[in-house]
Amino acid sequence: MIRNQIIATNNVDRQNERIADEVLFELAEEINTNNSVMRMGLNHDISIMPVGKVIKGTVVNLQDNSLGVEAQIDDFICDFHEIEGPDKQILYSAESIVDKRPFMEHENDVKDKITVLVSSLNFKDDEYNKLIHVIRAECDALVENSIKKSYVPDPEIIIQAVMGTILYLTTKNALNKVSEKLADKISDDVVKMYDNIKKIIIAIGSKIVGNKETTYVLTEPEQDIELVIVTSSPEEVLNAIEIAADGYILYQTEKYRRFFEGNLKKIQFLYNVETKKWEVNYMVTNTGQVVGSEKNYRKAVDLYNTILKTSGAGFSIGGIAASEENTIDNVE
Repeated sequence: MIRNQIIATNNVDRQNERIADEVLFELAEEINTNNSVMRMGLNHDISIMPVGKVIKGTVVNLQDNSLGVEAQIDDFICDFHEIEGPDKQILYSAESIVDKRPFMEHENDVKDKITVLVSSLNFKDDEYNKLIHVIRAECDALVENSIKKSYVPDPEIIIQAVMGTILYLTTKNALNKVSEKLADKISDDVVKMYDNIKKIIIAIGSKIVGNKETTYVLTEPEQDIELVIVTSSPEEVLNAIEIAADGYILYQTEKYRRFFEGNLKKIQFLYNVETKKWEVNYMVTNTGQVVGSEKNYRKAVDLYNTILKTSGAGFSIGGIAASEENTIDNVE
């Protein structure tokens, strides 16, 4: 289903900020020419698989004489269908029929430093400034301010680790079994990075206003594994990362790499805080195909229908809040 909706304007927003006109034109140009595309998500929840993609952008004049970027979105929530996974389990798959570009990922050009993406709105002003100083000075990391167009967004911490970190964290138990000397040789620098990541998680988690449930995302450049933990406890995050070394994540990743015949772009694992186990959540391919677990698909459909029933239904577009005013039938 193709729809048009405004995803950005030059009006003053809820954070009393205004996007410059030239930035709107740059955004439209990026949508049209970039080798990857923005995802259509739900409630800025990165743990829910994409249900559409932005395929075209145009700068238009709005009724209040402001400028806006009108996006053409291929919403494929109704196109998901059952497929059989590598273990004969039910998975749900969909993709755009008009655009085969992959989805944009959380990645910057810095490969040799940890980068932390966090919203200042989730902290008291004085606490946020102190936190940034600690992360930069004591953890040797870069910090970027995440902007989500809501009054107080749900806390989300994206940690882009140095290349090799996730591979180490998911294989260190196996390395230790093979050879302690080999593990020590490989892990010296990575262990230091992991120690810094632990400091960052504890520092951030202890300062979030209201001790809210927070989404922690661990990713790294040129790595197809993404780890997500949703909890209000920083200690739970550290425990989940330790459990990641049990071999499950690496085994499942290799299995799905073969299943997609080398076309896998990302596989997201979600930590189940009740069972204390990692689960395959969803995958995206280099051609923009989305494949999710049955649990993830059901969650996406339920949330999609809930959003449609609210006034001025909101979908998140590549980190930008969009408003959908058209009436759409519920998804079954």
